[in-house]
Amino acid sequence: MDEILKLEMQIQRYDFMFGTRSKYFPCSNIIIIEMPLDDWQIRITKRKNKKYCLLHGNRFGRINKFHIQSWKGSLFACYDSIYNHKKYMPIVKSVNNTYEERSRYK
Repeated sequence: MDEILKLEMQIQRYDFMFGTRSKYFPCSNIIIIEMPLDDWQIRITKRKNKKYCLLHGNRFGRINKFHIQSWKGSLFACYDSIYNHKKYMPIVKSVNNTYEERSRYK
């Protein structure tokens, strides 16, 4: 029971850190993460190394078709991979210089 609470608190912290919305289902050990264009699943397995299976599914096109994106060793690595996939939130990740922007339009 304590492990479930620790995991839920960890998920809430990563949701706040990366700006995602997650739902955890302890009976099946699956975390579902919703993004504007994609859905993600993290399946927690009993493997020793890389026990998190990260699955990716598009909301447009092939709907409800999840495919394995990668195997990760930590939950943070899963959320970081989701955050960096297709460069979500480019405003937060890159620093824009206003002088460079002005020089483009001249």
